[in-house]
Amino acid sequence: FFKFPHMSNLAVQTVDKLISAIDTFNSMTDDSKQIEKAAACDQQTSLTLTTKYTDSDGKQQSNVSGIPQIGLGTWQSPPNKVKEAVRYALQIGYRHIDCAHCYGNEHEVGDGLVQCLQDGTVTREQVFITSKLWNTDHHPDDVASALQQTLDNLQLDYIDLYLMHWPYNFRRTRAEYEEKLKQLNAQYKDDKTSAEYAEKYKALSLQLRFPKNADGSMQYGDVVPIIDTWKAMEKLVIAGKVKHIGLSNFNKAQVSEVLKASQIKPVMVQCECHPYLNQSELIAFCQQNGVQFTCYSPLGSPKRPNQNKYYPVLLEDTVVDDIAKQFANKSNAHVLIRFAVDRNLVVIPKSVTPSRIKSNLEVFDIKLSTAQIQQLLAINRNLRYCAPTSQLPDGTVVYRDGKHPNFPFPDEKVISEKDFTK
Repeated sequence: FFKFPHMSNLAVQTVDKLISAIDTFNSMTDDSKQIEKAAACDQQTSLTLTTKYTDSDGKQQSNVSGIPQIGLGTWQSPPNKVKEAVRYALQIGYRHIDCAHCYGNEHEVGDGLVQCLQDGTVTREQVFITSKLWNTDHHPDDVASALQQTLDNLQLDYIDLYLMHWPYNFRRTRAEYEEKLKQLNAQYKDDKTSAEYAEKYKALSLQLRFPKNADGSMQYGDVVPIIDTWKAMEKLVIAGKVKHIGLSNFNKAQVSEVLKASQIKPVMVQCECHPYLNQSELIAFCQQNGVQFTCYSPLGSPKRPNQNKYYPVLLEDTVVDDIAKQFANKSNAHVLIRFAVDRNLVVIPKSVTPSRIKSNLEVFDIKLSTAQIQQLLAINRNLRYCAPTSQLPDGTVVYRDGKHPNFPFPDEKVISEKDFTK
């Protein structure tokens, strides 16, 4: 549908739902029907993560893992569709799933993963699982219990990579959350699969993931130093609960701060990254310091919340389109995903639509030339699609968390309509 920009949002949504319904029907299988693997999925590549640490007995240890360069993202995935998306992704060849407590769907990720572990689609060692510590759990006393909730939701004993989701914190809500969840579970102890329970769980989770004041502004509580949170995350590695730890949505100075103060080094930085926000400086810094980089929203997040109608659509960029035409049977999305792979980065496009899940993995039979990569780097706009924003009474749009001392983009302003109409 990206070829028809004149279509209304309603029409696009209708087409999307139709495609999703058809794909879901077509992907339904019984034991006699073999699901077709993604093309060239056996050629997919991985990057190496190495974490060195001293265990509780004073012995030097080293965790070494391969992280597949393409993973399935689960942010903004609709409820009750994530389980089947994860299951289908693993069946067709994905070996990397990216999730987070904040997304509110880790239990569905866990259900899909466990089903594939039980039916022999994959073994635990074949799947790389990333999750993230949410902003309400930055206090050192909350970090271990936050991870345990993630492990319980995913039905796992350990995860491969645990990231600090943002460098700034919200008000602590873990104790409050656990008490209210206990009450909810007691109320529905015999009926946790009901739609009513799911709706109440979702409302409770949302309320306590994003604590707000009466005027709608965020409640931040006392500022938690980044390093205090990081040191609590290091203990998770020593305890064997996670193999590697890293950062998400951090700027260069903040990454440097953690590198200098840490005993266990971050192995990964995850940030929004695509040709309109190519992150060249941050990526170069990470690679110089032995830190890998993951790109989220590689397609420009076309379905992000609070879309600004005047933002350019990355998937419709003529440079991207021209490069896609140079390959047989490859789309603009393929070019954008391969752009990350050929920069030696990890990339996590998200979808719950079977045809798109499959298509997003089918990039290992092409390779961008140096000239094509340079063309894509040249269309950088420093355009950030995904940072949370809010509107002031005078109508000015600002970064929602811009006044927090640990906000990672303090020198940026939200791009407005006039920036595209000059």
